Amino acid sequence: MKKLLYTLTSVLLLTWGCEPMEDVYHELDKEQGDFSKEIEVVLQDADYSSLSEIAEKLGNSDAADFIDENLAFSEEYPAADFVPAFLADEYIALKKDSRAKVTFNYMVSDPEYLENYTLSFELDSADYADAVTSLGKIKAFSPSYPVEDYMSGILGEEFGDKPDGSVVYTSYRVSDMDPEELGSESPEIFSEGFNGSLGSFTAYSLTGDQVWEPDSYGGTEYAYISGYVYGEGDYENEDWLVSPEIDLSEYETAYVVLNQAVNYLDTWDNLQLMVSTDFNGSDVAAATWTELTINTKPTGNNWTFVESEEIDLSEYLGGSIYLAFRYRSTTSGSATWEVDWITVETEDVRKPEYTYFDEFFEKDGTNWTRVTEDDFEDNKYILSAEDYDAMGAPGKYNNFDEDDGPDQYLPQLIAQHKPFAQKDDKVAIVYLYYDGSTNPRASEYVFDGTEWQNSSRIIERTEQFVHNGQNWVFDPTIVFTMTSTDYQMIVDYVKTEIDNGGDYINSYGTGEYYYGADAYYENFDLRLSNRTEYNIPGFEGLSTEEAVALTHERLAEAVEVLLSVKYPDAVPQVNGVDVHYIVTLETYENDLSRNTFTYDFKCVSDAPEFELVDGPDFGE
Repeated sequence: MKKLLYTLTSVLLLTWGCEPMEDVYHELDKEQGDFSKEIEVVLQDADYSSLSEIAEKLGNSDAADFIDENLAFSEEYPAADFVPAFLADEYIALKKDSRAKVTFNYMVSDPEYLENYTLSFELDSADYADAVTSLGKIKAFSPSYPVEDYMSGILGEEFGDKPDGSVVYTSYRVSDMDPEELGSESPEIFSEGFNGSLGSFTAYSLTGDQVWEPDSYGGTEYAYISGYVYGEGDYENEDWLVSPEIDLSEYETAYVVLNQAVNYLDTWDNLQLMVSTDFNGSDVAAATWTELTINTKPTGNNWTFVESEEIDLSEYLGGSIYLAFRYRSTTSGSATWEVDWITVETEDVRKPEYTYFDEFFEKDGTNWTRVTEDDFEDNKYILSAEDYDAMGAPGKYNNFDEDDGPDQYLPQLIAQHKPFAQKDDKVAIVYLYYDGSTNPRASEYVFDGTEWQNSSRIIERTEQFVHNGQNWVFDPTIVFTMTSTDYQMIVDYVKTEIDNGGDYINSYGTGEYYYGADAYYENFDLRLSNRTEYNIPGFEGLSTEEAVALTHERLAEAVEVLLSVKYPDAVPQVNGVDVHYIVTLETYENDLSRNTFTYDFKCVSDAPEFELVDGPDFGE
């Protein structure tokens, strides 16, 4: 100790002006070696802020946002990825062989099958026309073309690969008149669908090498242009796609509608819908062009086609016009522009009146049928307007929201419909949720024997981390003492998997004598008298010492059986660390003494298979 004090004093005097504590720690390491300790850590709210910053530094901004918002980890963003850096920051003195049991919040994810209950689909003009060509005129179902006759085919085309029981929240509209009632005069003045070509439009390139051209993806055909060349970057361009002459002289009303998708957009000033009354058919630059305001435009970079609202052309009535798509790009920004179709229409003919519907349709075999009533028989239930009304506040708009969440109401609703539920029973509920817009959601609820709980929820989880001399790493070791449930697993295994195993079970079904597992007493009964009474194979002709040795030998085999049943998805390593299982059990010996033994197994294959690493030495 005196030597250590002299060393510290010397170091402090010589180096205090230049990061003194770093040198102190270095000298301590030399004198004392690495400092190791076992600690337990319970993460607090403030710790998650630090962990979010760690995730950001590691380049995972999605994980940073998730941790900061939910104060929790998840399967997608596991604690093992971020806690080691947190421990290194918070416990800098702890080194090799230190262990930390860290308790944290963990968000249990929704089961994957719920994805098939949260589908949504809004019919557009093409969907109606694909069902019946003439419906394309009114873009709706109608009295002679009811939704019941066509919706199944439309949804089958869109969601044909989904399993039975899938649910789609569908938005559509119904006209009060059939398309034939529009008469011989059509509301359509001009249209172009760019079906495999630029159609009646003409492309003009004023600057750059990129030009408008026809393209398609996923069955949708459109006019396409981009100023970006893969592998080379952005280029300066100005390109026009100009319509033929459109005569508006005989109409009292006119408007234009288009369907477009945009990606990598810097500014809408570079993508414009233009109109001209003096274009000569060849010289774009010489004409006078006016920009038309598109009220509904795509947002974000999601390649989604968006149909615009009606763009008024009333000031151009009585003459002719040209419409044009003007595209510009620079060497620092090149949007991609796709135009699916454009149409000029009039209101001079009678226009249908529409009724709008948002309804659930469910798949049954090859058919999709409207959900009007539902029950709990298949452990799936779709909420009705009456359900929302019965729950009170959610009935105001027939949906849940941030203030009136589903977990506040659905457990009581399920309990009313399933009064005789048994532990671990499950039911999926499909409902509507408002968070700026109303969309379908689904939650799975599980009965724990007392109440129904959302299977997607935040729970507490504890994991172990170990310092390997360089860094903290996740330690996947599983440590447990056998309980009644574990012993019963072995009993059930003997009954079904061991030859004549049913003969080795006691009258209560809670104990077996091949290995000796007893769920009631929570131990292994190793008395030889039971081996004789139940004619357990392997003990014939053995001396007492040999028979006792055999009961001890079978203990390791029993633990291996338990691990294979209890952990069917076990893997040999997690994050490069071997997975060990430290199992403690109790025995009731042949001499009526009681003992406690611990076994160390590790998983050696994905089958899974387990290998004994260490166990009690019964020879001592």
